Amino acid sequence: MDRNILHACREDPRRTSTDIHVSVTSPNDPGPSRRTIRRRLQVAGLHGRRPVKKPFVSLKNRKARVEWAKQHLSWGPREWANHIWSDESKFKLFGTDVPMSDGKNGGGSVVVWGCFSDTFMGPLKRIVGTMDRYVYEDILENTMRPWTRANLGRSWVFQQDNDPKHTSGHVANWFRCRRVDLLEWPSQSPDLNLIEHMWKELERRLNGIRASNANQKFAQLEAAWKSIPMTVVQTLLDSMPRRCHAVIDAKDTQPTDLSGQLVCSVQKYISFFSAKSDSSFWHPTGTFFPTTTPSPRPASTIELPPAEKLKQEMATAYNGKDFMVRSRSLLFSNTDEPPISSTIMLMKLLTTTRPTTTTTKAPVPRNCAADVFFLVDLSQGTGDKSQQYLDIAASAISTLPISQEAVRVGLISYSGHGQTHVRVFLDKHNDKEKLIEEMFLMQSHGGTTRTADAIRYAVKIFEAKAHPARKNVKKVLVVFTDGYSQDNPKESARAARANGLQVVAVAVKDKVAPPDEEQLLVIGGNLNNVLISPSGRQLRDKIVEAQCRL
Repeated sequence: MDRNILHACREDPRRTSTDIHVSVTSPNDPGPSRRTIRRRLQVAGLHGRRPVKKPFVSLKNRKARVEWAKQHLSWGPREWANHIWSDESKFKLFGTDVPMSDGKNGGGSVVVWGCFSDTFMGPLKRIVGTMDRYVYEDILENTMRPWTRANLGRSWVFQQDNDPKHTSGHVANWFRCRRVDLLEWPSQSPDLNLIEHMWKELERRLNGIRASNANQKFAQLEAAWKSIPMTVVQTLLDSMPRRCHAVIDAKDTQPTDLSGQLVCSVQKYISFFSAKSDSSFWHPTGTFFPTTTPSPRPASTIELPPAEKLKQEMATAYNGKDFMVRSRSLLFSNTDEPPISSTIMLMKLLTTTRPTTTTTKAPVPRNCAADVFFLVDLSQGTGDKSQQYLDIAASAISTLPISQEAVRVGLISYSGHGQTHVRVFLDKHNDKEKLIEEMFLMQSHGGTTRTADAIRYAVKIFEAKAHPARKNVKKVLVVFTDGYSQDNPKESARAARANGLQVVAVAVKDKVAPPDEEQLLVIGGNLNNVLISPSGRQLRDKIVEAQCRL
């Protein structure tokens, strides 16, 4: 009977003791009681737990969260400066004051809107009635905007979540007319929104304080809000890298190979059945384990290499034999006992004696190797020139020897403060057509132009550990801009050159608003690195030497 109880539980961990009682009993054999079933499960180490409630996050939003976290992982105090964090929250009038984001006004509660920056606590605005796009616009115009003018000047970036009233066309038109820079925000990301934690701080400060009416409650909230020290804000800002790391580490990934040669279905552990011996597992790290002792490393700590790399490593380990890999699901217990399911099928490696052939590639000439980032201004500062910038870049790419051994090209877009993002890393594309295709997916999004911030960001990306530039290879930063930047790029361009980068400024001719050649010269450092409406071949010759014949 114990065996049947354990089998029923392991077959479906969500079964209750009542469900198991029904499955293991019959009319002729009443069987154990539900209490007995719970005791037997506890003896076996299976304890009842209430499932944790988690909001459903779509695949699209998961990808957007991870991408946002990667883009902002290296941001520090300078990058987060002058960012305004905003949101609404509802606080109960009686009982425990538990904030619930985006709540609607109801009996016995007070709804407020608040904001803050890295240097100032902003206003707290009480919302009476239902908050729609018109109420939100009124808050932006008559509460938020006067506060920013008095405390932050004109250079700031506004953060809001993707609530429908925030992203409505009516509100979007207000932001466009006021030329407000918006922080691009991933949906379903309260864990990244610092103001959500500020609401918790506000709740903590009012813990145990009661209010007799809504007016008194709001007065308490406003006083507590103003009393929050800026050290709390700095602590939250310092936590952003940790929050981004948590989002990246928690992403759902399945180790699959796009070529179809290796597909691993992983449930708890990964191991490979050795073709050399039927008594061991081959782990991706190259370690052998007995069949009765699964690898003690959980799947979350294992980096599964791509199929081609894995096959090469295995072929080397097994004297050049060629392998075809078939996959099966693997499930092991947390102990050193054999697999708990008798239906588990191990992954088998089928070997052949087919000889392998190796080819040696000729080394790439030094004058044909370079790591290049195209830094493209998408701000529409003196008219939308983004299409012309992309046309010049595409023309240059079509003439370059694009490969991981020769020229690698990455893409960065920028506009106002906090609006600089990597679109393509250096090591992503070997194919010119795919690179150009992805480049033309970039669209202008308005806002101000901060070329100095963008150049500093690009220098960091060149040095990033995740997708680093190659050593002893020419490094080029091509800045597409009209030269009308709200910040002076002189120092950042000089620092980039001091870091070994060749900085090239590229602009397009415009009779109505000609480019600021003085600022272009500051960016390029000398006239040789300033190009006005160049051809693809002219830009190519700045990236690789003219003698390059690849």
